[in-house]
This record gives sequence, structure tokens and C-alpha cells, in this order.
Amino acid sequence: MPRGWQRRLVRVENENTGGYVGLCLEVHDLALSKYAAGREKDLKFTRELAQHEMTHKRTLLRRLAATPLNAALAKIVRGRIERDFASPRT
Repeated sequence: MPRGWQRRLVRVENENTGGYVGLCLEVHDLALSKYAAGREKDLKFTRELAQHEMTHKRTLLRRLAATPLNAALAKIVRGRIERDFASPRT
């Protein structure tokens, strides 16, 4: 996870949570975890996030730089991000 992810947690509490509070990852932190996992379902998810403009390439790359990954995996993740943002958005 990128440094500082705990400070970016999103609090979810409404009538549907039954009085409970949920803490969810901010979308860019979530996307980076999916890029690193690299399962087909995760990569489909990140493509959809990018296509629907729910993530931003610059933020993802900045967070990637703040994520403790070995060099080989960081290179793979960067390539996955680049691929998701290479084609025009619809």
C-alpha cells in the first residue's frame, strides 16, 4: 500500500450500514492494490475505473512512487497503469 493510505480511508456510514461505520480504501489506493495483485478480475476492474474517469494517471503514478514494491513489480504495475490510460476514454 502507498505510504499514507490510512489517512485517506473513506468513512462510510448511512442508513444502510445499520449504525456501523465502514472504512474503505480511497479509490487510487484500492486501484494500486489491484494493479499489484494482477489477477484478470483486478485488471478488468482497474480498466473500468480508468475508463469511467474514477482514477487519474498522475495520482496513480505518484502513489506508485510512494509504494514499497520491488523494482520488477513496480515496473509491471507502471506498465499496467500506462496501458489503462493509453486508449482514449469513452
